[in-house]
Amino acid sequence: MRLCRNRVGNDVPDKIEKAGFTLQKSEIVNAPIIQELPLCLECSLIKQSEEGNIIGKIEKINVDEAYIDENGIDIEKMELLSFDPIHKVYRIVGRVVGHAFAANAQLK
Repeated sequence: MRLCRNRVGNDVPDKIEKAGFTLQKSEIVNAPIIQELPLCLECSLIKQSEEGNIIGKIEKINVDEAYIDENGIDIEKMELLSFDPIHKVYRIVGRVVGHAFAANAQLK
């Protein structure tokens, strides 16, 4: 993952292959899907601001079946990585800390 994050294609033209990833063409958007990743969101661009903020539309969600249970997608089981640029560390995403909208109901 660090190879993909820290190097651009011009510096390492075959970085995807060196990282051990296999690309597959998306059926929905003009972007590749990395087959080895458990989750892929295929998105189309709606708007990009001058500041660089992006608004997109999720067109398709691809999930490895090993991460789907009776409740849907099991994000914790995936152990997805996220880069924390402030502390310069990688973190695992997944732990539930609250339920959307339920916390606001307590404020009324």
